[in-house]
Amino acid sequence: MSSVIKALILSEMKDMECVEEALKRLNISYTTQGSFLVISNDIKLEKLTTGVRVVYQTSYELGNEQVNNLVANLTRTYATVLEEKIERLKLEEARLQEDKTLQKFNKADQEAELRRIERERLKLEAVKRKEEIELQKTIQIKGEKIKKLAKKLGYRVNKDSNGKETIFVLVRS
Repeated sequence: MSSVIKALILSEMKDMECVEEALKRLNISYTTQGSFLVISNDIKLEKLTTGVRVVYQTSYELGNEQVNNLVANLTRTYATVLEEKIERLKLEEARLQEDKTLQKFNKADQEAELRRIERERLKLEAVKRKEEIELQKTIQIKGEKIKKLAKKLGYRVNKDSNGKETIFVLVRS
């Protein structure tokens, strides 16, 4: 039996806390080994500064379709977790701004806590915007590759967009 080791970089996943929470929500158990989140013998997630790299080994038991499903589910759940984290920070920030009579914080501590929460929220919002931009660039690059290859093979490409989905229709020239 043969197998192939492949890697896929998910540049849109930069917040590792959200990645781990997404795995928990998908009921995917993992262990941490250095910079890797090990899901199974065949699938590992490597923490990179530019995102997460999925390293997987395809074999008879584990095909590309299973890895693609995992990546799709993980990406969707990650986006939900990231959005919830941003909203939670916004609510916490608003609560601290409204509640000037907190007993556990003196005025300076309260303002420092408010600044910390605001910094974290702004950082996560910046990460989300950057992830969206990188995803659009990746989609555009892949679309251009598809068009070049199709043209090389004698096809004309018609592009159709509906909402978030872009469909390329190949027509024999």
